[in-house]
Amino acid sequence: MKKLLIIFLALIFLMPVVKAQDTTPAVELYFITENLPATPIMTFALKAQSSVWDWGGTVGQGCSPGYGTYFITNDYDNPVYIPDYNNMGTQSGGFDFVTSQNCCPVFAYGLYKVTSNGTNKYFYLDYRDYRAGYYDCYSPPSIGNDIDVFIKYNYYTDTYSYSPTPDDDDYINIVNGELLNIWEIKGKGAGTQLTGQFPNYWANCLAAVNNGNDHPRLIWGPYPGTLQGTITEYRIYRSAKHIPGQPPTNFSLLAIVNSNVYSYTDNTVTMGTDFNARSYYIKCVYEDPWNRINETPPTNTVEVRFKIPSKRSALNIGFKKRFNYKLDQNYPNPFNPTTQISFSVAENSFVTLKIFDILGNEVASLFSGEKEPGIYTYTFDASKLTSGVYFLKLIAEPNTKSSINRFNSYSFSKKMLLLK
Repeated sequence: MKKLLIIFLALIFLMPVVKAQDTTPAVELYFITENLPATPIMTFALKAQSSVWDWGGTVGQGCSPGYGTYFITNDYDNPVYIPDYNNMGTQSGGFDFVTSQNCCPVFAYGLYKVTSNGTNKYFYLDYRDYRAGYYDCYSPPSIGNDIDVFIKYNYYTDTYSYSPTPDDDDYINIVNGELLNIWEIKGKGAGTQLTGQFPNYWANCLAAVNNGNDHPRLIWGPYPGTLQGTITEYRIYRSAKHIPGQPPTNFSLLAIVNSNVYSYTDNTVTMGTDFNARSYYIKCVYEDPWNRINETPPTNTVEVRFKIPSKRSALNIGFKKRFNYKLDQNYPNPFNPTTQISFSVAENSFVTLKIFDILGNEVASLFSGEKEPGIYTYTFDASKLTSGVYFLKLIAEPNTKSSINRFNSYSFSKKMLLLK
């Protein structure tokens, strides 16, 4: 009897907790506002920045991830959250943006921008993982509507923060323009998003967003297809300047990133509304069992318009910053296994940056493509090479027709020592 009484009292004690959970909005993105003024009325919005996938399951399948058919859709919500009242206190609500064709309330899977009419701060949320809306219901199974992430906005400090739990001690500040990945928020690890359920993901995954400093940040994801080999890197290609809306041409290699990196910021381009643009696409690079290097077909192409150039007086032209053709010694040197390599380009040039062993065999190509005037830095990872002497070689060929150096090419080399 004593044990039964203890169990009964425990159930009574737990009842308010269950009730509190029942009153929580059935949303995946729980939004909290603090210290809002009475006026103006602030609103918060989410807007898709990428292609969006829908799920065409049926109620009989339990609305669980992995069931049914996924497809690209234009029929999705870009929701707006309006706090019910502004009283300088704390309010909570949420976003449960879904596709209208769904039988179950799950997210439209895409990359979203979070903005507000009361601040110029913003950030991005990547929900392109078919588990979105279900992370917390794998054990025990559930039908969704579990909160994926808690977002907080404080009017006094004009800051956003986020947490995977409602615990106030877990909130992390969000930097303006920052990219948040739902799979990382939920502790699944970087680069672990699951996109294989989304048809034609690779041909629709690339998006270009503002990095917070008006430079285009390209965002994609792991190559989802089956390859006969191992992914070694991703290559970013950029077109020549073109009129916005017109087909881009003359793509050249802009940069190379490691196989576990799925974003890149082009700091040489400033975004705006000019009548000039560049376009980008990504290719996945893999090494097959016969040690041959292969490229996959490209992603979709995204276009970025330039900032309208400011008018310069003749006086200001004389103070334009100039660069020289130069290759710096790598640092550190000796190194193990990574080292930084910097070089500068004086004019628009076709540049190659390669590593050779002591016998003259090419062991790595760090860059091959167009570069505008400026200073560039690359990280060389020699973890797959043996100790020894290697040579770094830079070749730059000016391609500006008006350049006085258009008939010249510049070549530099440096000795590097790898010690393991």
